[in-house]
Amino acid sequence: FSPRLFDSFLSVQGEAGELRVINPYHPHWFHWMNIRTSKNSWRRRIKGDNVYALQLRAFASAIHSGTPLNTTADDAVNTMRVIDAIYETAGLKLRGQ
Repeated sequence: FSPRLFDSFLSVQGEAGELRVINPYHPHWFHWMNIRTSKNSWRRRIKGDNVYALQLRAFASAIHSGTPLNTTADDAVNTMRVIDAIYETAGLKLRGQ
């Protein structure tokens, strides 16, 4: 049993400061954004829907009304390339091999 419910974050650092999002993947549970610059910092809770429900709504809308999706097949292929590179860097066997 882990004392942490979920340990996930996104961190982006640049010359002007840092953005850190705690739990970027499940905003329906909890979702915090911290921004720090040389002059100030702030933290906010960002509310959001379940990301899978949002994806399903977009897909259903594309089917019913022809609304274009935000991503293309090329985006999906590129995402899989990134995932494969992460597996390789971690020394893991690629999926399907």
